[in-house]
Amino acid sequence: MFTSTIHRLNTFLNAADSIVNLSLTRAAATAATRIINPSDPISWGFCGFSQSNEDGIIDYLTRNLIKPDYYFIEIGAGNGISNNTAWLAIARKYSGIMIDGSSSILHGKKLISPYLSGNVEFVQLFIDSENINGIKEMALVHNPDVFSLDIDGNDFYIAEKLFKIGIRPKIFVVEYNAVYGPHKNITIKYDPGFQLSHDHKNPNAHFYHGVSISAWRKFFLKHGYKFVTVEENGVNAFFIDPAEFKNAFTEAITPLDFRDNYYQVANFKMGWEDRFKYIADKPFHHVD
Repeated sequence: MFTSTIHRLNTFLNAADSIVNLSLTRAAATAATRIINPSDPISWGFCGFSQSNEDGIIDYLTRNLIKPDYYFIEIGAGNGISNNTAWLAIARKYSGIMIDGSSSILHGKKLISPYLSGNVEFVQLFIDSENINGIKEMALVHNPDVFSLDIDGNDFYIAEKLFKIGIRPKIFVVEYNAVYGPHKNITIKYDPGFQLSHDHKNPNAHFYHGVSISAWRKFFLKHGYKFVTVEENGVNAFFIDPAEFKNAFTEAITPLDFRDNYYQVANFKMGWEDRFKYIADKPFHHVD
């Protein structure tokens, strides 16, 4: 029994080494190919732990902060490894909080804790409007360098509440739903128990979630943020508080305004216009 347990533990740790080392190697390789143009956010990107090139965009933005505090918060952190803040936690030695509703975040804690030098908390919690106040109580910093939000559902309402309780990140990364297109100002109706269906054979369920890019832009503009860009695979968007950056940096940025979700286009062989037809009769909230 004891020998079997040790074997499983060694297998587990070897898997952790493989995942982290592969991600770090991938980050180094993709970062080395960059030709950075300060006005072109897409040129900043590289991919290590993130889904696409978010690691590089976040890395470049944080290095241009006037006064960084080296702290992040991520809601929707998944397994703690494949997300938008693992690069900061492992390679940049940031502290912060990773939150996810599934138990995978606690398994991820076991995987990456040996690679951390900062103080990173791992919290299993399904965030809704009722328990969002707990974020402020947990957070050591209320204007963290980076806040990443990706819960595939009530993202708009959670972001709205975060500002109300006094959380104001320097850099805010949010997922947008490309199915809604570049101009609709919409999000789903609030549903505290909403969970995205992962039935990839049922577009009616899979396409209805989250927030349009135009609605996000209106929302963040209202709070004094500047739109930086979407990333080229059409999943995440980036916003910054201009007060935290030099004017020359923010004024030079030329964003990529919209990109369709590459993964959905490849999987369903349809552009966003055709995908939206599957959910056009769903209940939406129009963002003013």
